[in-house]
Amino acid sequence: MVVISEECRKIMAIPDTPKKVIKSRRNRSTWLIAILVLLLVGGWWFEVPRLWYCSFADRALREYHAHEALIWIERGQRYYPNDIPLHVLAARSNLQLNRNVSAIEWLDRAKDKGASLEELEPYRLMAETQRGNQAALAKLLGMANASLEAYEALIRGYEVGNQWSKANLVLDQMEQSGVSPTVVLYHRGRIREISEDFEEAARFYSEAFKKDPISSRAAFREGMCYYHLRDFDSSEVMFGKIQIGPYKEVFAIERANCLWEKNAFDQAARVIAPTLEISPSNLQTLYLQLDEFIDSDRASLVAARIEDARGNSQLAVSLLEKVLAFNNREFDARGLLIKNLRALGRTREADEVTAIQTQMVAYRQRCRQLRLELDSNPRDSAKLCELAELYWYAESDAEAMLAISEILELEPNCERALLLQGKILSNQAKRPFSHSPATSP
Repeated sequence: MVVISEECRKIMAIPDTPKKVIKSRRNRSTWLIAILVLLLVGGWWFEVPRLWYCSFADRALREYHAHEALIWIERGQRYYPNDIPLHVLAARSNLQLNRNVSAIEWLDRAKDKGASLEELEPYRLMAETQRGNQAALAKLLGMANASLEAYEALIRGYEVGNQWSKANLVLDQMEQSGVSPTVVLYHRGRIREISEDFEEAARFYSEAFKKDPISSRAAFREGMCYYHLRDFDSSEVMFGKIQIGPYKEVFAIERANCLWEKNAFDQAARVIAPTLEISPSNLQTLYLQLDEFIDSDRASLVAARIEDARGNSQLAVSLLEKVLAFNNREFDARGLLIKNLRALGRTREADEVTAIQTQMVAYRQRCRQLRLELDSNPRDSAKLCELAELYWYAESDAEAMLAISEILELEPNCERALLLQGKILSNQAKRPFSHSPATSP
């Protein structure tokens, strides 16, 4: 050890270091380290909740619970309104619900927040593909390492255009790639259901449900196939299988409808009662998750049918007024309302509703006339657009979608058809029945 003498210290001007100074420096270092640690921990704790929201939303999407994912996203955005991953998750949730217009809006917001085009482009292509845009479909098809979301978007795109053979090729590719067998079986059933081969569709859905007993989509669609086959016993059994979880109200509504078909009115009334507390908008989202587009207060409509059958006209009228307040294009609800108003002696009100119903019937007659005209010229896109709009106004969304698919085969970028398709699929911009189709875009 080298010892510095006092004389050397004076020559080198090396001062003594008092113990107080050393202690002060140590304290200062300790405080700096403590502050740094607090900043790091504070930043970590600020980040953790955001990661939780994103993680829970992503897991819900992987389990086909987009409605649940949207709840987590909404909670997250209260504290992180500018978070890009939450915006992208919102877009993905709307894609899963086939709300393609809403998905594109969320992607645009994410872009405004600074998201890269490279990150957003696949989801934009999926949204356009699901709307029937053939150019987007071709680009998406050419993407390497397609995700499950991309595969499902391709299938939906082919479904919109009634291109069943191409949809089956995608399913074959999914099967070879080892993609979820349940998803493949489900979409094989979906293709057959849309083609109205309900028996074969039910078989595929049944296989999917056996592989994944919590697959509410497969169970619901199997029940719907039996309903279309008018096998109400089998349909009721399927709708009775799911009595817990987020879809229990949807299954209860359709089970009650089957019981109504079987004339078991009192039992149907007991089954439907708890579902009347759920908001129609929430039910609509749940139905969308099960690939069923419902543009009405479905619970109130089924309950009204049951009360009409039980001879309770007063309650039936109250329920039907709720249905028409939510969507006044409901043809069946209006017809039932006329019947029950007359049963209560409310003739003037019944006559007013009858006048509206007569106009609705006129729209449907014009649709039949247009179909006859299109037989001689099936490539007349202007008449097809008019037909699609009339079907929509006449509360025939399935027929409207069929007409739109015919238009998009002729003109893939037909703005008029794509706009109407967006309204139907995303349930946006509900237009009152009193507006004329001539004024619609």
